[in-house]
Amino acid sequence: MNRLFKEKLQEIVNMLEESARAIRALEAKAEEALYVHGDMEMYKSNLVQKAIFILEMTDELDGRLEGLDSDLKTKIKTRLNHFAHEAGQALHFSSLFYMSTLLHVSGAKEDETNDLEKFIAELKCAFVI
Repeated sequence: MNRLFKEKLQEIVNMLEESARAIRALEAKAEEALYVHGDMEMYKSNLVQKAIFILEMTDELDGRLEGLDSDLKTKIKTRLNHFAHEAGQALHFSSLFYMSTLLHVSGAKEDETNDLEKFIAELKCAFVI
């Protein structure tokens, strides 16, 4: 694996990790709004922001994939497009439940690793970064 490839992949992983932290923060704000303050509107607002963030994550990453081999580009795009599709569906149906479970396996606990975090770990492990 050449240095440029590894640097490019590290940049992508860093961006994904920042995104994962931002998503977790939105989830925490949503939970606090609902369970601490009883504020359903703020709960909804944070979940909508989460879904939009997931949708936009794909666009933000798109330009950063240059320099990667086509198989890895396809793998990353496919996974993020799946996440974006789910977020789009949640927004389309205005489903708070759907938005709250984005990136989480059905029945998973809040503190368990979500699908984006699992994907990041998979990339790191496969390419030892």
